[in-house]
Amino acid sequence: MSRVRAAAVAATLLVGTAVGAGVPAPGERSTAAPAPVPVVGTSALCADVRGATLAGLAGEAPAEVTARRLDGGAADPVPLAVVPGTAVEVPGEGAVQVRAAGQGAPGLSVQTSVFVDAGAVRGLAIDLCAPAAPESWLVGGGTVVGESGVLLLANPDDEDAVVDVTVLSAEGPVDERPGRGLGVPARGRLAVPLDELAPERSRLALRVRATTGRVAAAVRVERSDGVVPRGVDVAARTALGDELVVPGLPAGPGQRALVLVNPGDVPVRARVEVTALDGQFVPEGLDAVEVPAQSTAAIDLTGVLAATPAAVRVTADGPLAAAGTAEDAGEGDRRDTATWAAVPALAGPVLVPDVALGPVDPVLVLSALSGDAVAEVSVLPAEGGPAVAVPPRRVDVPGGRTVVVPVASLVPAGTAGRVAVQVAPDPVGSPLHAGLLLRAGPAEGPLLAGAALASGPREVPRPRVVRDPAVAVRP
Repeated sequence: MSRVRAAAVAATLLVGTAVGAGVPAPGERSTAAPAPVPVVGTSALCADVRGATLAGLAGEAPAEVTARRLDGGAADPVPLAVVPGTAVEVPGEGAVQVRAAGQGAPGLSVQTSVFVDAGAVRGLAIDLCAPAAPESWLVGGGTVVGESGVLLLANPDDEDAVVDVTVLSAEGPVDERPGRGLGVPARGRLAVPLDELAPERSRLALRVRATTGRVAAAVRVERSDGVVPRGVDVAARTALGDELVVPGLPAGPGQRALVLVNPGDVPVRARVEVTALDGQFVPEGLDAVEVPAQSTAAIDLTGVLAATPAAVRVTADGPLAAAGTAEDAGEGDRRDTATWAAVPALAGPVLVPDVALGPVDPVLVLSALSGDAVAEVSVLPAEGGPAVAVPPRRVDVPGGRTVVVPVASLVPAGTAGRVAVQVAPDPVGSPLHAGLLLRAGPAEGPLLAGAALASGPREVPRPRVVRDPAVAVRP
């Protein structure tokens, strides 16, 4: 070997040593997991803005927050003056994207709400908006007589997105052809009536998968009995898993159900456990429920939840999606329905930016499914509402129990208007699940809405790096 060649090989070895410092050598295997990376940027996209939209930051760390309406144009994002522990209004309608950058970004929460107490579209509904994603599941709604709905798809990116929508129902799978290759314009929105995707079907579950780009999805549901309105709802945005928890289901005499979705080709067997005010139990007949392949199934919980709110845990021998539904009924045919998604336990503080006190009665439903848990609940100011200044309340949630916290009990008597509510789990305690319940009783009949609360990840895994002996630098 020439001196020049030898010098080049030596230089290559030195470079490899410097780059690979701390990386396992060939044949070695590191057992230490790489340190996770803090999340410093996040977004939420509201695909169906019809009423008020508010954004807030949970926790104490700041972030720069901007909003942009998705109307097909190229408008620049608008800065929002959001400080930790407050909520501000987000301008725009149709579809809106909110982004946060900085240490407090994981605490971003964006909510759009509808409250109409009279008329043909009377109803109460809230949606805690989610980031755009390549795939999502939505559970709720139908196209039988008395039910209608629309799927809203919003694309935050500068290129068009292409989406495939697959629908499952209580009657089984639906013809996939109407949902294939749906185009969602760049920085825009697409509305698809549910009866075009799944005519005359009940208990729908929609899988929204972007084959190009990414989208945020929402399903608006409207119900009526002839000319009598029976409320509005928003389908639950959920995910597949073999252990799922639906928190926040309310007590009451109206119909209550757990909807299970099986997208697989074989039946799945599931066990349903209820965590109520006075303990945990498996209702009779629900220790082994079979969910047919490529179908949805409704498990009746009306009797179980007649006198107690609860969280419902599902354990299965295959992947399922799950959501809970509840209906409040009044005189005659006046009623309203709400849907709660399956969500993981809180990983950090979560803020609900828009909670109305006065005409609406908001209640937190907190559940600890294993050991004792502790929550710190705070009522915070929201734009357009009263200047609340109350200390946080510690709430002890015994293991295997559900605890109800009326928001009105946390503020001075007579407080009315818009506030924000934050729930922060004690990291030392056992996992905590949380749901929000909203009720109103106008003259035309009861109104009901709810949401399962989920906090965004504060850290993400760092990819493991290993040395590949097949890769070398040639001189």
